[in-house]
Amino acid sequence: MRRKQYLRLLNGGNSVAFHEKNGFCCVQYVSVSVSQAVDIQTYVKFMNVLGEEYIKIVSNFVRFGPDLFDGYRIFAKVCGPTGITPEKLPAVSDREMEQLRAIACDLNGSDQISADHIRQVIRRSLARWAGQRQ
Repeated sequence: MRRKQYLRLLNGGNSVAFHEKNGFCCVQYVSVSVSQAVDIQTYVKFMNVLGEEYIKIVSNFVRFGPDLFDGYRIFAKVCGPTGITPEKLPAVSDREMEQLRAIACDLNGSDQISADHIRQVIRRSLARWAGQRQ
């Protein structure tokens, strides 16, 4: 079974370790602040949706394909680990959108990713999420 750990976030002494397992983003340990902000299973499912939509849109503009966790990485750097929710993403400001674009370009080694691509990731993720929740 392939397992690749991507990131460990430190938050008030607690840590959240995300890893890929069979193509899905999984949580190894959940910090108190993340679990208080949103049900962790819902959070991880939404992260999968966000990551998959990020791959679909950004992979056309980068030399090496992004992975499932890249969507989480860029949004966490701007919105914080608890700010990536279906309720909060529509409120991303133009300044934050530009930060997201710059981080995505840096992470993927491409200057072809635009703020409109990031907006498209958000729109598609939210539309897909709304469809799954019904």
